Amino acid sequence: MKKTSSLTVEAGAIGYVGKMLSKNVGNGKKILYVSDPTVDGLYGETVKAQIEGVGRLKTEYIENNTISFAMNMAERVIATDIECVVGV
Repeated sequence: MKKTSSLTVEAGAIGYVGKMLSKNVGNGKKILYVSDPTVDGLYGETVKAQIEGVGRLKTEYIENNTISFAMNMAERVIATDIECVVGV
């Protein structure tokens, strides 16, 4: 059975994404980072560095906000054995 978890949104939470991933996903797993270019510019370096500290980082940028884009991304997650998706 796969363990699922979520990160509580609170002040300073962005500083312990890596710790939560290590605890809930484990080390060395493929982790997909998903963001749009604007949010990535603000927080991407911080989050991606933490992901790289615990797993193998894959990056995907949101091209548009449609169901078909989300479904396509979900298919790629399944096809490439992604263990966890971190959306920022």
